[in-house]
Formats: sequence, structure tokens, C-alpha cells
Amino acid sequence: METFGERLRQLRGSQSQATFASLLGIPQVTLGNYERNRNQPRFELIKEICTRFEICPEWLLFGTGPMRPGGEDEPDRETRGASLP
Repeated sequence: METFGERLRQLRGSQSQATFASLLGIPQVTLGNYERNRNQPRFELIKEICTRFEICPEWLLFGTGPMRPGGEDEPDRETRGASLP
């Protein structure tokens, strides 16, 4: 994955943009802009994504290293059916 948007799409997996955006507490259009690399999210949202979905920041931001700690790279293991408290 070369871009942040591609990695975010991979993380979203098979979930719809609307569902994933709702999990993140952002509008669907905002998520779409991130996925198309039109805009970049604020640090707080990147931190939230990495914490909630157990994603390595280096992978999400730069495409280096494993997607998840321990080397797990399954895209929607954590996002499938995920819900926020």
C-alpha cells in the first residue's frame, strides 16, 4: 500500500464507508476524502484509529512494518462488527 488512503481502505475492509465513518465519529464524506488522499486526518483521529483497531502507527502513516503488533496483517479482523463504547 503506497498511500495513507489505500491503507485506511485496507483497514476498513469489507465495511461500508458509512459504517466505518460512524465507528470513527466522522462524516462519510470526510472518510471518503481521506481514502482518496484529498485530506489528511488530524493527529487525534490517527491516534484513535491506531488505539481502537490495534494498528501500528508506522504502518498507517508510512506503510512500513506490520499492520498490527505481532505482524498480523488481516485487514478487517478488528473492524468487522466492531463497535465503539
